[in-house]
Amino acid sequence: TGKPVTQKVTVADGGSVLTEGVDYKVSYRANTNAGKAYVVITGMGKYKGKAEKAFDITKAANKITAANVTRTYSAKKAGFSIGAKATGGKLTYKSNKSAVKVDKNGKVTIAAKFSGTAKITITAGDANYATVSKTVTVSVPKVTKLSSVKNSDAKKITVKWKKNSLASGYQIQYGLKSSFKGAKKVTVSKNTTVSKDIKGLKQGKKYYVRIRCYKKVGSKKFYSAWSARKAVTIKE
Repeated sequence: TGKPVTQKVTVADGGSVLTEGVDYKVSYRANTNAGKAYVVITGMGKYKGKAEKAFDITKAANKITAANVTRTYSAKKAGFSIGAKATGGKLTYKSNKSAVKVDKNGKVTIAAKFSGTAKITITAGDANYATVSKTVTVSVPKVTKLSSVKNSDAKKITVKWKKNSLASGYQIQYGLKSSFKGAKKVTVSKNTTVSKDIKGLKQGKKYYVRIRCYKKVGSKKFYSAWSARKAVTIKE
């Protein structure tokens, strides 16, 4: 508890229970930290000498609070603080991926163009708190690739892509300019869906299409980078 731990002490002379402060006094040693502690009985009045008994102080329960993290795919190195807390003891961190580093203060650095998952093991404990561990996952959705973009029917294109198991869903962008200025977006909310029809396009026009995935954490969406674009001309 961080405070001295005491005991309920009974001292007897044969069948007679003695009185604290009259027949004896109680003191302690080593009774604050976890480990062996001692209660010391010192005689008073007609009682002389000392008697000593040991008791154990166990370590306090410990708990680490930390959450899994999803970050946006980036072409540049990115960092954030993992924000872990423990009931007691110093926190230490270890990552299982060299591309996702974590320092002694819990600051995580993700290498440029990294995608996938990494596990960070957090440990805490000391002389007075039990040693506990917790593993959190850092997820970075990889870029989703377009498989094909075809003019499948009158004023319609069918977009197909590869499933991304790390994603919650996808976002398709299409427009008449290769820069995607003024382009429209369509959201696909299931990661198991791998195709989408887009209708109402202009015949004879060339459209540019690209896709990205997103991971939803609570109410917030974290997006990957855009895929390479594909172009299709509406002939029908």
